[in-house]
Amino acid sequence: MMQRNFRIEQEVELTGEFGTLDIHNVYELKRCEPAADGRTLRLEFGANEHGLPGRPPEFVLEFEGIAALELTGLPADLGDLVIERVGFKDLDDRDYAWLLEDTKLRGDEQLVFCADAGSVIRVSARTATVTIPNP
Repeated sequence: MMQRNFRIEQEVELTGEFGTLDIHNVYELKRCEPAADGRTLRLEFGANEHGLPGRPPEFVLEFEGIAALELTGLPADLGDLVIERVGFKDLDDRDYAWLLEDTKLRGDEQLVFCADAGSVIRVSARTATVTIPNP
């Protein structure tokens, strides 16, 4: 099972000791950087025009020990990408009409980001960690 310092709420919020980060309404994906060796993935998010007072202007979600990674249909300009939902799917399940919640996990599911226009990020990793740069 992927070790995480966050839980997913309402299919759009990453919640942990750092607070709540809404990746649909308040933050947008700025960079998606898989490492050349394929073992890590770094997703950098920044507040959009709906940024909230008192919330961090940016955060990083980093995956280490990647076992599987799929980046499907990501636009060249990530500013055009809107993440609609985040949750979990079984390894072979490609029906994105629904996602598993944290409370329903068995341990072998992939974390999935579903975006507009059919763009999808799927990842299986040992760890997933949210950090706030320069808090």
